[in-house]
Amino acid sequence: MESATIPTLTEDEIKYFFHDDSECIKRTFIQHDVQNFFVRPTEKNDVPESLNYSILMRKRTFVNELPAIKWKCRAPLGNGKLCERMDRYKCPFHGRIIARNEQGQAVDEKIRIQEEEQLAKKRTTPEWQDPEMLEDIRLATGIDLRMNEENKKKKKKKKESGLTELGIEENTVRKRLEKKLFNRSSLKRIGAALDRDERRRNEEKFHHQFNYACNN
Repeated sequence: MESATIPTLTEDEIKYFFHDDSECIKRTFIQHDVQNFFVRPTEKNDVPESLNYSILMRKRTFVNELPAIKWKCRAPLGNGKLCERMDRYKCPFHGRIIARNEQGQAVDEKIRIQEEEQLAKKRTTPEWQDPEMLEDIRLATGIDLRMNEENKKKKKKKKESGLTELGIEENTVRKRLEKKLFNRSSLKRIGAALDRDERRRNEEKFHHQFNYACNN
């Protein structure tokens, strides 16, 4: 790109911003005689200071050519392939684009060691336990979803088959109560108690009647 198209600071701008010279931005204007009752000329021909600053801070657009894209991301994917995205500085999925070999390993030894350590850590930690993701969730909702180390050591619960076991289905509270209440001896005992209460009630209320006297 030609140097003539690149915007540069004027002498007044250099004096104002770098040498604190406020006199350099002062402007004047010529007032014409206006034959109008409502419009009158001002006493001074100086432009207001706020307007001088606005004139100085005019907008200048500079469009430069972006550097060409040379490298692919080439970060290793889960299916064994390499990322084929061609971004200028940063891959939206794998971060900053760095130099990698044909196997997707970082050329820089320090970065390669860090990636290997992170990969080994991910193998032992489930994906939903990603520390960065859990921290974002905690800041957004206030809920901490991190899994304690003690819970990891606990024995895993036996996986259920989803089938209904008839033996367990029969051993319910209702079944146990039915066995006790509807037992033959229990029914006889309850029936005798109800008959005894009925006779006592009839004797108290209807003992003078012939019908109840014969029944008792």
